Amino acid sequence: MGIFFAEIPLEDKVSQVWVDGVNTRGTGSIMVGAYQDPAFGLIEAKNYSEINGSSVTFESDATFDSVVLKLRLSSVYGNNIEDTEHRLSVFQLADSIPITENGNIRSFTSSSSESVADQIGTFAFQVYPDSLGLEFSDFNIDLNDSINDSADSAFYEKNFDSEDNYIYSHQTKLDQGYGADLFAQLKTNQYDSAGEIAALFKGIHIQASEVNGAILNYSIGSESGLYFYYTEDTTQKTVRYPISSSISYNNITPNPESGWSGSNFDDLNQLYEPYVTTNNEAYLQSGTNLLMKIDMADLKEAMRDTVPTAIVQSAELVMETISGDLEELSSLGFYLTSKDSLANEKYRVANVPDLSNTTVTTTFDDDISGYKVEVPLFIEALTSQDEFEFDQLMISPISSTLGLPQNSVRRSVIDKGSVKLRFFYTIPEKN
Repeated sequence: MGIFFAEIPLEDKVSQVWVDGVNTRGTGSIMVGAYQDPAFGLIEAKNYSEINGSSVTFESDATFDSVVLKLRLSSVYGNNIEDTEHRLSVFQLADSIPITENGNIRSFTSSSSESVADQIGTFAFQVYPDSLGLEFSDFNIDLNDSINDSADSAFYEKNFDSEDNYIYSHQTKLDQGYGADLFAQLKTNQYDSAGEIAALFKGIHIQASEVNGAILNYSIGSESGLYFYYTEDTTQKTVRYPISSSISYNNITPNPESGWSGSNFDDLNQLYEPYVTTNNEAYLQSGTNLLMKIDMADLKEAMRDTVPTAIVQSAELVMETISGDLEELSSLGFYLTSKDSLANEKYRVANVPDLSNTTVTTTFDDDISGYKVEVPLFIEALTSQDEFEFDQLMISPISSTLGLPQNSVRRSVIDKGSVKLRFFYTIPEKN
């Protein structure tokens, strides 16, 4: 019995699969902006969110001053982040966001949208990525230093949250008439539930005013929301109405309602139908739900015809990326389907198991500028089990197929010529 090594090029087995129906609601983030990707074309994100909160009692002499929308920036992705002025537009929705449709729970995907009413504000700002992810410890300030204790404490209270993370926020004053009308109703009526307040506000829609070079990701947390400033008995006060963390979703283009524009694959327009690019590149992107497929049917048949008794000892799938200025996808998931299942829009029928029988995943490997994953159990089952029908390997940003919400548009461009399967196998001696 010998040990044999095989390296199988899979370049001709690679195709794209574009899917929809992936949830974009309840991500905990507001994605908004637009940029022109050199390979993927125009990428745009818009957000629809409800406003909620609890009832507040205002004194009879309370007078409205202004209303400000504040958003906390958590990440940014694009190819022109620092060298441009980012412009966003804010609209009031025509109505609150319905959760049910025809008696069923409504599905919120990247192509969902709401009717929009009046524009109520604009943002214009520049982004400084170095300010993202800062912690209080980065400033080397000792709050116990009595010399500057008061000033340092004020700096801390204003700029950091309870976990010592820097609050990088954008804010804009909204239309005075919009705010005054809402304040008058909040002052004169009793709203006993978050649902009643949501119905009053109707919700907001935020989108890029122009292609601005980046997708901005704002967190829905303790800082984001509508801040009403008002005066009672000569004292200025503030009340915050938060953005709903559950009734908020992102529309991400391209989607089935608005296809690929300016990409290397503009003619990709059929969901769930394998598509082969005309160049030597394959593509993966979170948010737009663009997946990658490797057809393993020929390998299955070849192994069964030539070495039907082979025992796979180890197996490794390798894919290298084509470098660019944009960050690669940080992690991928590997799943299985069949041609028949895919034709029925089932792009993840089974998981690829690892040695502990959980789902195979991998992270970006800087050493090879790509991805490398061990798949021995899959290759063993593929080449030895007669009843094993799942010979289509699906590769995806992890959130795209686990039912988790989408909160990123990060992407990777794969060199199809680098996609290879390497494995060692043995052939038992005949008795």
